[in-house]
Amino acid sequence: MNSSNIDWTDYSWNPVTGCNHGCSYCYARNLAETRLSHIYKDGFKPTFWEDRLEDPGSIQRSRRVFVSSMGDLFGDWVPDIWISKIIEAVKEYSQHTFYFLTKNPERYLQFDFPSNAFLGITVDCSDDTSIDYNKIVNITAEIKKSSDSKTFLSFEPLLGSPDYLKPCGLDYIDWIIIGAQTGRNEKQPEMEWVLTILVEAHNRKIPIFIKDNLDWNLIKPQQHLEMVK
Repeated sequence: MNSSNIDWTDYSWNPVTGCNHGCSYCYARNLAETRLSHIYKDGFKPTFWEDRLEDPGSIQRSRRVFVSSMGDLFGDWVPDIWISKIIEAVKEYSQHTFYFLTKNPERYLQFDFPSNAFLGITVDCSDDTSIDYNKIVNITAEIKKSSDSKTFLSFEPLLGSPDYLKPCGLDYIDWIIIGAQTGRNEKQPEMEWVLTILVEAHNRKIPIFIKDNLDWNLIKPQQHLEMVK
């Protein structure tokens, strides 16, 4: 495991790396194919690093661990056995809280997660790569029925309007992350989009983590206060 500069976690743990989604803003692919190419000899090809399964056991104190920050563990190209072995490790190292994040959340329903797992869904709100929100509602509802795991949404990068949020759209969500697109093609979301999420979350008392990459200079404080009243 590696100490993480991702501001909502302590460590990143990558027993599976790589992804076939092809998102243009993917920082992980860029790292694997440039600065970390000496480690990722096959670039961003999905790979199972079985020797990393015991890494969380090297840290005894409770920590927040982001699983597969360098890929999408639940892509339909990932074999079930890889996922099952990782979940067994999550159960074994129960002193930690493990955060999963995917654009294929339907696969969450195929596995039995322990209570120290946070199951996240990336929702960028773009026309090209964002998933259907009705699917998200149905999946998170099923997760709540069948496990004690927490659920969260990551609006990072937030690339479009989240105006599809319905009255029941956040009923099964425990946490929200909001952030901008960073890197060579940095792009800030419109503050109206951010405020839409803030208001919906505020009305349901859902905690929100605002990434440091979001430029709050684009929003007037008084406007924020008025919208969340």
